[in-house]
Amino acid sequence: MAGTGPAARAGASLAACALFRGASPCSRGDARGKNFFALTAFAALFLLSGPATVTAQNAAQNLAAPAAPAAETVTGKGVVKAIDTEDRQIRIAHEAIKALDWPAMTMAFKLGPGVDMGALAPGMKVTFTLSKSPKGYVIERIERAD
Repeated sequence: MAGTGPAARAGASLAACALFRGASPCSRGDARGKNFFALTAFAALFLLSGPATVTAQNAAQNLAAPAAPAAETVTGKGVVKAIDTEDRQIRIAHEAIKALDWPAMTMAFKLGPGVDMGALAPGMKVTFTLSKSPKGYVIERIERAD
């Protein structure tokens, strides 16, 4: 990348030292002057290369293959393991959900406001529909499976 070699770094530091003229820490020749020179060179390099680096990273990400779009709703099958009426939550041992690339596992899900919890019971086989929310997946519909 242009403008990041030793000459560019030294030039940026000398330019910063020139701003102080005469009584600058750069002209002291002691340890403080050398440290100031090194710090100024580092800051200039960071400021000059930072935006270009970020832009290059963003460009590389934009050229990468786009991720598969998330499904709005996904259907799953499982067995009710527990029901928490106070938190409107249900724990289900579900089969693999291929649309989400989830293996079979037991998970707790929040229930959407339209879901009637009264018809649910532990041990019941169910089919359920999930939707994505800011806090995770929520069951929007659940019914007894055959």
